[in-house]
Amino acid sequence: MINVKRIHIINSVLYLLFLIISAFFSKPIIIGIAIGGALSVLNFFFIETFIGKSFINDKKIGLKFFFYFIKLTGLLSLIYVSIVYIELNAIAFVIGLSILFISIVFESILRSYSTNADSK
Repeated sequence: MINVKRIHIINSVLYLLFLIISAFFSKPIIIGIAIGGALSVLNFFFIETFIGKSFINDKKIGLKFFFYFIKLTGLLSLIYVSIVYIELNAIAFVIGLSILFISIVFESILRSYSTNADSK
């Protein structure tokens, strides 16, 4: 089973690490990492808190999909506004958005090593 709490921790640590590393680069790179990472962290928080728990044993599934659609529309709107109206580096922005993916991969690697150690 995936440890969501550990993904939150890894996600936050990677976000802070990426922010510290980006401090050595130009302002658009710092802004790109900061905004992309913040959107990634907040998106995962909303998915896990408001949507993930509500799909389990709930009869009002259509309403939950509606709220998920609203969240997704809000996220895409924030991404659009960030790219069009804020002076940021697009590659740094994508790297910031990828922090969640990196966190999930890292959690999977940690889980596979702990599973292998338990089976020996």
